[in-house]
Amino acid sequence: MGAIQLTKLVFCSFVLGLAVPCSSQVLINEVMYNPSGNENYNEYIELYNAGDQPADISGYSISDSSSSDKIIETGSGTILHPGQYCIVIDPEYFSNSSLYDTLINDNCLVLTIDGSTFGSRGLSNSKSEPVMLISSSGDVISRYTYIPGLPDGYSIEKWDPNSSDESDWKISKVFLGTPGLRNSITPPDRDVMIDSIYVEPAFPVFGEVSSIGMKIVNVGLNPVSGGSITVYTDLDKNDIADRGEILYSSDINTSYLSVYGDTYIHKFTWQPDKAGTKNLSVNLTWIDDEDENNNIRKFRIIILDRENHMIINEIMYNPATGCPEWIEIYNMGDNPANLSNWIVGDLANPEKGLITTGDTILLPGSFTVLSSDKNGVSSFYPHHVNIVQVNGFPTLNNTGDTISLKDPSGRISDSVPYMRKWGNKKGVSLERISYTGQSSSMQNWGLSTNPSGATPGITNSILYNENNTDPVVVIENSPFSPDKGESAKINLTLPFEISDLTVKVFDRHGRLIRNIISGQRSGSQCSIEWDGCNDNGNLMGTGIYIILLRAVSTVSQKRINKKLTVVLVRQD
Repeated sequence: MGAIQLTKLVFCSFVLGLAVPCSSQVLINEVMYNPSGNENYNEYIELYNAGDQPADISGYSISDSSSSDKIIETGSGTILHPGQYCIVIDPEYFSNSSLYDTLINDNCLVLTIDGSTFGSRGLSNSKSEPVMLISSSGDVISRYTYIPGLPDGYSIEKWDPNSSDESDWKISKVFLGTPGLRNSITPPDRDVMIDSIYVEPAFPVFGEVSSIGMKIVNVGLNPVSGGSITVYTDLDKNDIADRGEILYSSDINTSYLSVYGDTYIHKFTWQPDKAGTKNLSVNLTWIDDEDENNNIRKFRIIILDRENHMIINEIMYNPATGCPEWIEIYNMGDNPANLSNWIVGDLANPEKGLITTGDTILLPGSFTVLSSDKNGVSSFYPHHVNIVQVNGFPTLNNTGDTISLKDPSGRISDSVPYMRKWGNKKGVSLERISYTGQSSSMQNWGLSTNPSGATPGITNSILYNENNTDPVVVIENSPFSPDKGESAKINLTLPFEISDLTVKVFDRHGRLIRNIISGQRSGSQCSIEWDGCNDNGNLMGTGIYIILLRAVSTVSQKRINKKLTVVLVRQD
């Protein structure tokens, strides 16, 4: 005997009035045709009284169209009360199984059949078969034709127990089904949820009025009443709209949410108080809501500056072997910028390079490198570089291209139409000379003078400093020893925004031995290194050498000439 004792299954069948004869108010609600374990005694059919009166189902039968089995009681009568479930189970279950004992509660009416199995040989697992509830007069009270294919131990349940529509059936969400219980796929009686949130425009600009809409859906079987909505900034992350966090609060018009699936769009207007990323929460409150887990929804709004201050600052379009292509961007504004949904592109693919969909914040005065190969860039440069790997990063042409940077609203923040004549040297980047200078001007770009050939993530080697008034030239490491891996580092500070720079090395007899750079574009700051070799790559001997520097302003044509000495020491 299973743990379900027949004496325990007695449900009080005494009612104040007489039970009415069974009618279409009693419906088939669940079918277990492919049970876990032995199919000879673990099949069951669940009935449900969807009416408002008790129903007596004595003398009724279960049929699979080939044969019928009369429903018989198990000691608790045959009266099915309004809203009550009834399990009709294999007769041999009670002496051979206890599979559903812990699931079936005392409020469930348990019945069985007079045959050994449902139908001729039980409920089929291989072919479609009808299950019918038939009255003593032969009328079909309820019918459902199931389609085989469910996994072992899972029942087929009705979505709405009050419905007679055969399309309302779906596989149970739980193993063993829900015998005597509310179906796992049946929605709550009263439940609403926030389905989605949208912002118009999707990326508002600071100072402009935005519209925030919340799609609210009735996902319960019954109408809802008495609701309110609150929008807040959950600063302490406790999922509660505390004082000082609330942006908006209002009652909800529930007349639009009378039946399951009804949708209501609630809108309000909001003006962001500053640019940046705002994380918001929406909380619904309803009377008699049975599931509060879907009442809170979090979302973010990226608020753009009135003017974009994100610029392209450095371009590596002709990298050294083993190094990927990349560009560097710089935030010259006063507010942090969120790179989420920004686009980097070129002429061939202007919209392909989505930088990121997550929150990536670039602080004012900070650099970020964009590349298709984050690890490749970080392994090539010794200093720490902040890199974002971009899927769809454009292929930069060596003969010339146009690189564009767009914010999430589609506004072009910066665009650089570079050409080969701007500076084309393998492994050496194009650097911006002035942050405020024109991006499209060749005069505002030059080849990097950094020894590594580029300055990703750090200040450009040829950057213009508007505070410079007097030329300053400093040579580090003098004397220096190339045999020890040392080089002479020449640091320049010039009073010109943009200049053509020439740096040459002569020996003490005035003979030119090394032309380090000749007429190269530079800003007001520059660092150059001499490794002690001549133009043929041969290491020079111990001695005093002369560094001759000439800078010509591209604007005023003013010239600066500087001559310094440096001492080279060879190891014996």
